[in-house]
Amino acid sequence: MYWFLFSISIIGLLFLLFNTFKYWKNKNANSSFLYKTLCYYLLACSAIEIMCHIIGMMEVNSNLFVSHFIFHCEYLFLSYFFYYAIPLNWLKKTILMLSVLFYVVLAVQYYQDPSLFWRFNLFEILFISISLMIYGLFYIYLTLGEKDTYYNFCIGLILFMFCSSIIYMSGNYDLVLWRKPFIDIWIFNYLFFIIYQFFISKQLKVSLNNG
Repeated sequence: MYWFLFSISIIGLLFLLFNTFKYWKNKNANSSFLYKTLCYYLLACSAIEIMCHIIGMMEVNSNLFVSHFIFHCEYLFLSYFFYYAIPLNWLKKTILMLSVLFYVVLAVQYYQDPSLFWRFNLFEILFISISLMIYGLFYIYLTLGEKDTYYNFCIGLILFMFCSSIIYMSGNYDLVLWRKPFIDIWIFNYLFFIIYQFFISKQLKVSLNNG
């Protein structure tokens, strides 16, 4: 019933694993701190996505809790990435302060309602998505015209985060678009994840040329 969606999801996972392999294979060709940060980011995402797919194969929809690990992996690694990539001290301080405030609020939330771990936390998802989109837009604006940039990576990130935000804000996670083959609203998330991986792959070529 879910074979079509699962196939699209697997394509995204394979693309992620391919990108991770290529980035690590060429790690010595680009010694920049930002490039190495992306290498570790992709490695962490690969491990979490593999776990997510294995749990999902064992029982449908039993892997919702893994979304917390995915979002926090993205937030921690990419906030770290943008902290060093963005050349504005006030924005660096803002990234730090927002991160501390975010995790304090999140700790209170999970203390008051531990069951949040087993379902989607809209505050958590939207804060992470919107923050990373804003950081990405700032980076693109501040580095326009420069040669060695992570423009492609940021474009892919912004597109993917925007798509995810729209899906989660809709609140209709079970919206079915077609019955045969079974396709629900998550098809957009899977497709934009593949697009994100395409931009990451494109970024690799730019980074190696500038390395």
